[in-house]
Amino acid sequence: MEPKRQKTLTETFNFDDFVSQLSTEISIVSPPELYPINKQGMAGRFCKQSSRIPISGKNFPDMRLNDENITPMGEHLVTLFENEEKAFHLLYAVSGAGKTRAIFDMAMHNKIFVTYIECMPAADESQGCVKMEPTADTNFGDLDKRIKESFATLTIERARVEAERFIAQDFTARLLYLVILKKRVEGLTSREYLLSQIDGGRQSIAKIKLRLISYETFELESIFKSALEYLKVNNLLG
Repeated sequence: MEPKRQKTLTETFNFDDFVSQLSTEISIVSPPELYPINKQGMAGRFCKQSSRIPISGKNFPDMRLNDENITPMGEHLVTLFENEEKAFHLLYAVSGAGKTRAIFDMAMHNKIFVTYIECMPAADESQGCVKMEPTADTNFGDLDKRIKESFATLTIERARVEAERFIAQDFTARLLYLVILKKRVEGLTSREYLLSQIDGGRQSIAKIKLRLISYETFELESIFKSALEYLKVNNLLG
């Protein structure tokens, strides 16, 4: 069991100072390109120079993520969320129906800043589950592992408390990553935030989580709310 944590937030807690210090400790890489030309050769003979997309031709639609075309479901999601501070919508459909594409479309067209978490842990083969590839979202993989360890070693009540804290750490770290990215990258777009999360930002988010390891759930919730307010006050969400 880890040692008892001490409360770390005080009544004089200053979010601006906290973020400034965090920004000096966490390295941030520039947002990646979506389809960099120097990576096109990876497709080998399947790469079509005219369209720069593997296995395609002039008679095939370009299904890549882009700034010009948005799916009807992506447009609908933007309409549902853009005027709501609090909303919950469930996308339920068969694999390949376009759920992930619709979510990406919200950010790709610089409409909404999306915090993207790929919730796909490795299956438990001991329970007869079919083996799956572990999630590419290493921070979610770490979250899943820590929660499982808590339920395996602690009482149910204590494990639930710890699981809540771990989840709060994860969400707070991802939001703080956006705050720092906004401070570092002038004119950061929602598209760049999305791409940074899935290519290059995972290590930064992991380091922010380590910085938050001593905080209790209620303190993390306070930091999360402060981060949202900071983004609103500084007009960093639009």
